[in-house]
Amino acid sequence: EKSNLETDEAKRYKLLSEAETYLLEQQPVIPLFISATAMLCKPYIKNLVPNSSVQINWREVYIDDKITAQSF
Repeated sequence: EKSNLETDEAKRYKLLSEAETYLLEQQPVIPLFISATAMLCKPYIKNLVPNSSVQINWREVYIDDKITAQSF
């Protein structure tokens, strides 16, 4: 909190450096997690490519009209 109030850049850097050192020395918990995401997609949706960050490039996604014209 002190670093947020400090206007002197050098002092602010020193405070943040001290906080970082403290956290690295103490390190009571190392957070590790694995998340899983399930995704279903209709066959007429094309270029929907999921990735590890669950970000989708919507500019590349399109609907294939030839497939939507067919009945399932």
